[in-house]
Amino acid sequence: MSDGKQIVHAQKSFYSSARNRLALYSLLFLLIYFATSATLLILDITSKSKSKSPIGIDFAVYYTTGQMVLSGDINQIYDVPLHHAALEKVLGRETPFLLSWVYPPTYLLVIVPFSFLPFYVALILWNL
Repeated sequence: MSDGKQIVHAQKSFYSSARNRLALYSLLFLLIYFATSATLLILDITSKSKSKSPIGIDFAVYYTTGQMVLSGDINQIYDVPLHHAALEKVLGRETPFLLSWVYPPTYLLVIVPFSFLPFYVALILWNL
């Protein structure tokens, strides 16, 4: 009987500490965040709807430009029709609007390393 009281006392003392509660709540919210993000990503990958903007469309502009640089097309990153065609190829779907590369060439130093990875892996790392 004294063992049962010790276990209950240990549980109460663990949850009564503000630091322990904060760690527990932080872990809980982190798990919810990852579960929600994974669910949305899976739904976006499986849905090929042309009427909505895909998840990561803004990052896809960066990623596409990095892919163009890696394939040797650095002179064409500011060509809107070519960039748009490459963007649709990366996304695997048509986009109902044009998104162009409007950043200075020095920003490529940040973007190109992500382009060595598969798109969705790079997207997840970019959002961390």
